[in-house]
This record gives sequence, C-alpha cells and structure tokens, in this order.
Amino acid sequence: MASAASAPPTPGNLKRIVAASLIGTTIGASAVTPALTYSLFWRGFTRTGLLATLYGGAACALVLMVFSKAVSGTPSAVFPDADFALFPMQSTGLVSVPFGYLAGWLGSRPDHWHRAAASLENRRLYEESEARLLAAAPEAARQARFDGTMP
Repeated sequence: MASAASAPPTPGNLKRIVAASLIGTTIGASAVTPALTYSLFWRGFTRTGLLATLYGGAACALVLMVFSKAVSGTPSAVFPDADFALFPMQSTGLVSVPFGYLAGWLGSRPDHWHRAAASLENRRLYEESEARLLAAAPEAARQARFDGTMP
C-alpha cells in the first residue's frame, strides 16, 4: 500500500512546483537582496526605502512572472495551452532586481530631502539666536550667582 507522499510527481504537479520555486527565488532576489545590500552598505537607507524595496521588488516580480513564459505559452509552462505571455523571458529577475534597487533608492530620497530641509531650518534658527545667546550668557551667569542658584 503506497501513500500519496511517496507517489512520483505527475508532470502537471512538477510544473507547478518548478513555477512556485522560480517565483520564490525571484521574489527573494528582487526584494530581499536589495534590502540587505542597502541596509548593510548605505547609511541613508530608511524605513520607507526598505518598504519600497520589499513591496516594489516583490510586486514587480509577481506581475512579470504572471505574464512570463514560465506560466504560459511554452510546453513546459504551468498553462501550456494558454498563451498570455507578454514578458519574453522565463525568469523575471533581470528586470525585477534592478527595479527593487530603484524602488529602495526612490523610497529613501524623500526622507533625505526632509532631513536636509529640517537641518537648514534648524541652522537658520540657531544663527538667528546665536548672537543673542552668546551676549546674554555672562549676564545670565551673573544673575544666577546673585540669586544663589549657582555656586
């Protein structure tokens, strides 16, 4: 008596297994690789960039995979009789990995612009009050000594 787990895979099931493993590998390469690379080697990589990398790379890989030759249009595809393959390659990593890097870079840029604007505003406020703060420092120290709050 043979169990279902020991039965050899049918060609239809094997095609689905290959397509699922190809999708998993492509998503890993398109979303996780740019996120790891940026987080290890770029100090300006932000949380927004991370989310853009993960969602953008995964979405690009999935959309291109649905319209690739791995799913339809070839005898080894999951749906060999249908032909809705708009993407000419079987693996979508050639397009989706660079898209993941681009999405991460674009996602991190607005945070840099916001920080730069905030930094410029803080610098302007400091420069406006610097002379007043420095001129009043000796007066504040004298007043504190007379009040007995400073030793």
